[in-house]
Amino acid sequence: MPYYDIGHGKSITNDKTVTEQGKQAVDAYQLNPSESGTMAYDIKQLTDQMELMKTMADFYKSRNFDANPGTMGFMKIATIKFKGKWNNSLIMFEVSGRSWIIPAQLYLLFDNSASNDPDIISFVYTGTILTEIALCKTDISTWGLYVKKNEAHDMIYLYRYNYDVLKLQSGIISFSDDFVTELPANALKTVRPTLCNA
Repeated sequence: MPYYDIGHGKSITNDKTVTEQGKQAVDAYQLNPSESGTMAYDIKQLTDQMELMKTMADFYKSRNFDANPGTMGFMKIATIKFKGKWNNSLIMFEVSGRSWIIPAQLYLLFDNSASNDPDIISFVYTGTILTEIALCKTDISTWGLYVKKNEAHDMIYLYRYNYDVLKLQSGIISFSDDFVTELPANALKTVRPTLCNA
């Protein structure tokens, strides 16, 4: 059955699947990355663009966290895992919960160091915070963002977040619906946001 060659705009008919041919094309690109204009180059370019678009769209995807309804405690809504150096790109989370007048914008800034285990140097917010929020270092190179429920049946809303696309290779932000009744007692470090007066 014919399929469409996205690299050259023509139909191809043979017994190879699109997946097999695509894999061969990417393998060929890795062996000969300078062959611009070839099908392998075109597929690699398209793949990179699609991955970037997916990442950008994910920045503005809203999320709701509602683990353990009826129980007071903290939601661990995000984990930041550093795997490279020079991690001083500003990270922003916009969050709220029940009864919040306006959301809070949380701004995290880590140290600009030649290490994959940077320290936090600034954790500030604008807007409203009606509950406890904390950033806990849970392991080497790993920080968790915790938001306490305002009431037992509260939900925590993450409206959006932002992190320098070019630094994604140095840090990974993942989201979860983990619930704890108290902040980690064995956290390597725990900091709370302060109101930004700027």
